[in-house]
Amino acid sequence: FESLKFVNRWGLIVAGYDNDWGLDKPIKPLSFYYMTANALRRAAGREDLVRERSSQLESYLREGTLTRAEAARLLLAYQDPSALALKDEEAVGLAKERGLLPTAYMGRDPHGVVKGAEAYYATRRLCEMLAQK
Repeated sequence: FESLKFVNRWGLIVAGYDNDWGLDKPIKPLSFYYMTANALRRAAGREDLVRERSSQLESYLREGTLTRAEAARLLLAYQDPSALALKDEEAVGLAKERGLLPTAYMGRDPHGVVKGAEAYYATRRLCEMLAQK
C-alpha cells in the first residue's frame, strides 16, 4: 500500500478515531481535486501547475460522486488541459496507458465510482510523473 503511505505521509488524508482510511469509500470530486492539488504542491513542488490549472478544474469543486472518467480527465489535465475535452472512454484509456489509473484492479468502466484506494494510487502516480526534478 505505497499509495496509502504516500497520501498519509503528505497529510492528504486522516484516518480519524476509528482508523478508517476510506479505501472502499467513494471519493467526492471536491476531495479528489484538493487531494491532487495539495499533493502536487507538497510532494511534487508544483504550485505553479496547480495555479495554472485551477480555473480549468473549477467544475470539480462540487459534492457528489466522482466517476472514473472525471478522475481521468482531471489527472490528464495537469499534463495537458485539452484532456478535459476527451470522451469518457478515451480519457480512461489514456489515463490507463500513462499509468495514472489502476484499471487492472479497479476496472475500466468510465462511469464507475472512484473509491479511496484508486484515488490514492492516482494521486501518487500523478506526483511521480510531474515532480520537479
